[in-house]
Amino acid sequence: MEALERLLNPAVVWVLIPIVAIVAPLIVNFQKNRWKHEERMAKIAAGIDPDAEYIEFDEDGNRLEDQGDDDRQR
Repeated sequence: MEALERLLNPAVVWVLIPIVAIVAPLIVNFQKNRWKHEERMAKIAAGIDPDAEYIEFDEDGNRLEDQGDDDRQR
């Protein structure tokens, strides 16, 4: 309990908040990049071209439009 009281001391909290505000986004970004890299390596190991653009087709062979493009343009 004594350690928690020292950590929640206002003299300590005002130092920790900016440190966490700077370090936390860096850690999140690092983990996102690591996950993308691992996913890319798994695709390569499975024999899939990670840079290929895949197109979906319906039963009649007609190309399906990507519905996610509209959200990215807004």
